[in-house]
Amino acid sequence: MNLEDKLAGWTGPSSTSEQEKQERTERMIREAVKNHEPFADCDLKVYAKGSCANNTNVRADSDVDVAVECTDLRYWDEASPGAHPSGSGSYEGIWTPAKLRSELGAALEKKFPKQVDSSGSRIPNQFEHCSR
Repeated sequence: MNLEDKLAGWTGPSSTSEQEKQERTERMIREAVKNHEPFADCDLKVYAKGSCANNTNVRADSDVDVAVECTDLRYWDEASPGAHPSGSGSYEGIWTPAKLRSELGAALEKKFPKQVDSSGSRIPNQFEHCSR
């Protein structure tokens, strides 16, 4: 077996047990967000992303990337000044990236005490509990 075939065998769709772990991880994070009072009036979308969602993960050795996206606002790039979507103005709500990150960390810490490492660029940076 050549190296290319070996690498191809290591990556691909998750096994049934890995898929169950991924779904459990996503569900547990969704529950943590849903039960966090500060998010009561915030529209959030929770979904898997990354290698598991794209079926490019390394089997039996992949983490699960879950995104929590605030859908109360939209970002866009303007090709020229004023070329933003019609009817959209500046967002004036309370959900800054820092506040969303802080509250997400609090929601996860409440559900999984002493298991959340929020020191990295993402929350959580390490989160082992969900996959068990």
